[in-house]
Amino acid sequence: MRNMKLTPGFIGLALIVSIAAPGGAVTPKAGPVKTTAKAAASAEPAKPVAKPVAASPKTPAEPVPTNPNLAPIVVLSIEGIIDPVMVKYVGRGYEVAKERHAQCVLLKISTPGGLEGSMREIVQATLNSPVPTIAYVTPRGTRAASAGAFILLACHLTAMSPGTTMGAAHPVGGKGEDIGGTLNTKITNDTSAFIRSLAKQRGRSETLAEDLVRKSLSFNETEALKRKLVDAVAEDDAQLFADFDGRTVVVEGRKIVLHLVGAPVVDVGMGLREKFFHILANPELAYILLTLGTLGLIFELQNPHGITGILGAVFLIMALISLSILPFSVGGLLLMALGVGLFVAELKLQTHGGLAIAGAICLLLGSLMLFGPVEPFWHVSHALIYAMVILISSVFVLLIGLGLGALRRPASVGRESMIGAKGVALTELAPGGQVHLQGEDWTAVLAEGAAPIRRGDKVIVKSVQGLTLEVEPAAGAPKAPGA
Repeated sequence: MRNMKLTPGFIGLALIVSIAAPGGAVTPKAGPVKTTAKAAASAEPAKPVAKPVAASPKTPAEPVPTNPNLAPIVVLSIEGIIDPVMVKYVGRGYEVAKERHAQCVLLKISTPGGLEGSMREIVQATLNSPVPTIAYVTPRGTRAASAGAFILLACHLTAMSPGTTMGAAHPVGGKGEDIGGTLNTKITNDTSAFIRSLAKQRGRSETLAEDLVRKSLSFNETEALKRKLVDAVAEDDAQLFADFDGRTVVVEGRKIVLHLVGAPVVDVGMGLREKFFHILANPELAYILLTLGTLGLIFELQNPHGITGILGAVFLIMALISLSILPFSVGGLLLMALGVGLFVAELKLQTHGGLAIAGAICLLLGSLMLFGPVEPFWHVSHALIYAMVILISSVFVLLIGLGLGALRRPASVGRESMIGAKGVALTELAPGGQVHLQGEDWTAVLAEGAAPIRRGDKVIVKSVQGLTLEVEPAAGAPKAPGA
């Protein structure tokens, strides 16, 4: 094994670590905020009105001019997996709504579900928002499933686009599999009580809401409207605003009438950092980055040249960022680190595979534990785990094999490489003389007890004493040129 050197790879690692943000918390940069029309600086929130106003049944035939005197509508897009990054994004959107004195927040939902903990945080922020909230499942063909159904029912008003669905809120494992045993009962009872509470607060059917969890019911837009799980079916934003214009909602004990038609729309999108973190918030991506980063650093230690070290450092830092976003098991991560350490120890100690086998077992157990025990919804697929464990084990077996081969291979340079080499006598050895060996002429003497050697006889080297070879007669050695 080579001594560790200060290579460009490790210099790159130090530079990357020095510029990385400290701590595990994700604090994404605020994203773009787009406003369709500039609201008047003196715009105030809509005044409370005690008497409800019926919703407008039709979309206006022509676009309605924006009225800057109306309080704005803040629009947030909940797209993809519900994760901690989405929690921070929605929280930022609610803060923008408060700062701009928005009359409501419109949540456009398109999600298959996500982490239960993240869902509960978004629901909590929605329930405690001083600004009215409207949930809208859009565009066509999408869904508000699992965690998305909870967020939908937490809003004051709800709507769906044609061709969308909502429901299927029964808790499942990370790949859609059932959670069995006592854990399933506990989680199901807890989520059922939670969704009943949401339905009760918003005046919806508690029984139907509970069936979304216990029976995994799912409804299209027509069925959901008929069962009063949603308040409207809207083709687009304009029809949605027309349907809910004049609708009264109760927020913190105050009745507020919404004036949506013609109100300025503020679109609060995810920033680049939020989008980047949202992509990284994937357990399988985190696992792959962790594996590739480990392999890169190991190759750098074995054969320092910089490139693998830099790539390994980048992959590892991205994996750590991903793990800082996701809930994971520290025990699982430590088991994986122990497995890699045992592989490295095998390279140095040469225990004929004993440490390598233990390392493979630790790596496999750590991979299986990395996400599963912490959050039932999210873990790495077993197929990917097996593939990565086999990949890492194969790499180490290859390195171990190369190391053992190098130890068993005869020396190719130095004094040891001369022993056993064959040559031819240039002069008679009685007992000293010269021999031709490996393209060079050497001073040689007869080995103790060896038969006399004449010029042109074949010889074999028995030992090396400084620059003098001890030789004896040998059969099959080539003759010297001109002999």
